Amino acid sequence: MVWIGRARSPASASMKAMLRQRAFRTLWIAQFVSIFGDFIALFGVISLITFRLHGTAVDVTSVVIAYILPPALIGPFSGVLVDRWNVKRVMIASDLCAPCWRPPSSSSPTCGRSRSSSLH
Repeated sequence: MVWIGRARSPASASMKAMLRQRAFRTLWIAQFVSIFGDFIALFGVISLITFRLHGTAVDVTSVVIAYILPPALIGPFSGVLVDRWNVKRVMIASDLCAPCWRPPSSSSPTCGRSRSSSLH
């Protein structure tokens, strides 16, 4: 095997330098808002189950698993394809489709059950 030259790593850029690029900054902010919104929604569902519906630890754990499992199962397979697609379209489509594969709070194990009678 003949080596013609040594492979060079790309020049490292600081976060400040990356944020000066408008396209990267827009993509980064959009992704931040999306992820922040997802976790606020999850926090809201966990709060609802815990404080309003008096859910158990198993109920909260079930919701967290239901939230994490779809991306964990779909991610490794879709990552190969997504790298070849338009980033903007993939982000928009994934945000629009997320409610379809994440269960709504109304299907949580404690919904419809009142546990207040067991407290008396």
